[in-house]
Amino acid sequence: MQNKNIEKLIPIAMTVMEPYKNKFKKETSGYFSAFGPSVMMAGLHQTVLSYAGDDNKKTINEIILKIYNQMEWNSQNQNLNELVSRHKPLVKKRILEVVVACKLVVGTYSLKDK
Repeated sequence: MQNKNIEKLIPIAMTVMEPYKNKFKKETSGYFSAFGPSVMMAGLHQTVLSYAGDDNKKTINEIILKIYNQMEWNSQNQNLNELVSRHKPLVKKRILEVVVACKLVVGTYSLKDK
């Protein structure tokens, strides 16, 4: 399966994630991996809220929004919570694409133990 958005997202994700890479721990990869299944089970808004409530996961939401904004998909300049609270299927699809790109990028980093 080929997804043109993910191809465009990977270089943007690399740029956005570069300043964070030394802060990432091994569980960071798991956070990105768990985001998609959490969206399917609990919903997009609930997943974003649960990630916002955890200090270790707040960075994930931050990165997702930065990448989403760089793709110029956020014309109203909303924060991630506002964006997903009124989400449409396209918003959900795009956020999941961003998460896939992030998961691919974080896999290239050597992550440290806690």
